[in-house]
Amino acid sequence: MAATPAALHRNLPGRALLYMTAGVAAFAGLDAGAKWLTENYSVAQIIFLGRVFTLAIILAICLPRTPGRLWGARRPGLQLLRAVTAVLTMATFFWALALMPLADVIAIVFAAPLFMTVLGAVVLGEKVGPRRWGAVIVGFVGVLIMVRPGDTSFGWAVMLPLASALFYAVSNIVSRQLTATETTENLMLWITGTAIVCTAPLMPLQWTTPTPFDWGVFAFTGLASGAGQFLMLRAFRYGEISMLAPIEYTALIWAAALGFLIWSEVPSLSIWIGAPIVVGASLYIAHRETRAGRERLAQAAVPGEGAP
Repeated sequence: MAATPAALHRNLPGRALLYMTAGVAAFAGLDAGAKWLTENYSVAQIIFLGRVFTLAIILAICLPRTPGRLWGARRPGLQLLRAVTAVLTMATFFWALALMPLADVIAIVFAAPLFMTVLGAVVLGEKVGPRRWGAVIVGFVGVLIMVRPGDTSFGWAVMLPLASALFYAVSNIVSRQLTATETTENLMLWITGTAIVCTAPLMPLQWTTPTPFDWGVFAFTGLASGAGQFLMLRAFRYGEISMLAPIEYTALIWAAALGFLIWSEVPSLSIWIGAPIVVGASLYIAHRETRAGRERLAQAAVPGEGAP
């Protein structure tokens, strides 16, 4: 039977790859801009001003079209949990950027899919086969290589990107529960609004008046954040996760290039060794999850058969 127009609309790999590539580039720009700002501004101020600009973009684009869909939430408790963990993700990530090279932070944060697999099994009761558990173990070996816990250079700063990866994983796990009932605009607004509410009380204590150039950087980080979220959400609408996952890891290339060009940073040898292990394990997990999802759909489509 021929594919329906809706199915074709959701299976456009060329468009999906284009959106994903642009989204990764936007987030790379956000990361570099945030790292630039950490030299003179607190993490709270970076989050606050960046999200103010993001909020302005969301309202300017979405409010005229879907005003009623922006504010409501069918599951406010989960929305708040997701938003708070997203703010903690930003806070620990930006703090790590202030203390570590850009590429090192990005590489360690890519442990998030490993945490997601573990949380999915423990919290949601998702079935994880021995191959995926093996990939998780291999991935965490890569993480240990990068953070070097037994090395004399090991410091508490490397725990920040790991914490960011964990918070990001929790946020994504909660997102899985919300996407069926909440709109994309609503999800973006809750994160942005919560970030502003959480950091606004700190502004009288941590405010530093930005220079004209830095105002531009703050505006750029807000624009990049909004654009990155929108582009990636569009990418996942038109393409499968297994196809798009490799594109996400090009962020390492962006981070290494921007870190070298702006701050003359060169990733350490442990990052060069450990990052490919984490990326490989995460890509394998994405491949297995996509394959398992297809098998469940195929079995559900056969009358009288169910999941094993």
